[in-house]
Amino acid sequence: THIIYQLVLIKAYEGLDFSVAYPLARGTVPVVTAVLGILVLGDSLSLIGFLSIVMISVGLLILAWRNRPKFAALLSALAAGLLTSAYSLVDAYGVRVAEAPMVFIVWFFLLEGVVIMTVALWRRGAALSGLIRTEGRAGVVGAILSVIGYGAVLLAFSIAPAGAVAALRETSVAFAGLYAFFVLKEQIQVRRILAMSAILVGAAVLSLAG
Repeated sequence: THIIYQLVLIKAYEGLDFSVAYPLARGTVPVVTAVLGILVLGDSLSLIGFLSIVMISVGLLILAWRNRPKFAALLSALAAGLLTSAYSLVDAYGVRVAEAPMVFIVWFFLLEGVVIMTVALWRRGAALSGLIRTEGRAGVVGAILSVIGYGAVLLAFSIAPAGAVAALRETSVAFAGLYAFFVLKEQIQVRRILAMSAILVGAAVLSLAG
């Protein structure tokens, strides 16, 4: 699921601004988790929890509405959110049943790296060598940050409830907005700021209410 997630997220980034694609993908997670909990596990939802889902949904709709023509990219971003819910549960289970969590983490990134590189060679072919020359340094930095970031998440899964860890990850929506504005130089309109804020606050309140 993690490999498929990365592929659909790439498709979302190709068609949407980062400040739209990332919040859409992340904001979908708590909503999907809460709804599945009700339908599959028989969980109950408080009024505050319901209002939180409404708040997140409004934020998602605001982001999606102005990007309606980019339907395929929107679907990719939402699919990434669905897959995030799935792989979070799978990874949390895997790291907990492993005798040594660090061994699980090492094998996780090793195997994922091999698969991703194979897919990159298949999709990009000869063009990949040129990309490595021009973007290699940024790629290495990104890979290191990815290992550190999700490695920390996997360690957290081994000692804390998966729901709490997943909810804490939603704070990344705020950092994504700052990154998009200051590094990627995207134009962050008031509408987009309000949407990201609704997703962030709604996810935080939902995690506390749940």
